[in-house]
Amino acid sequence: MIHCESPEFLDFVKEHLLYHKIIDVIQYSDGQTAELILDNGTVLIAEGNEGCDGCDNGWYYLTHLSGCDNAIMNVELVTNGIEEYSLYVMTEDKRLNILTYEGDDNGYYGVGFYITVKERK
Repeated sequence: MIHCESPEFLDFVKEHLLYHKIIDVIQYSDGQTAELILDNGTVLIAEGNEGCDGCDNGWYYLTHLSGCDNAIMNVELVTNGIEEYSLYVMTEDKRLNILTYEGDDNGYYGVGFYITVKERK
């Protein structure tokens, strides 16, 4: 599992996404979790940050999710501070928003989202 603010995040995501297609996406009913299923069977699981148990601080929810039916040539993370984190891919001269998480934090509970890889068996 790796957090989107980790210095290794983009290298980690590129290692799994580059030159593949996202053939299916599944959004969970919790509003925070999604699966990106790649053409080689690998599954990337995205999970929003979980914050305070008694308030809204630090909770990040999935607000956009899409697949990519073309080979992914590059990946970038775009953020507007602490409220929104989006993962984009580049394919055939197009920049596509694959997922976006939105939320807010007061500095104590964390921000953004995590990615976990479930390898094909």
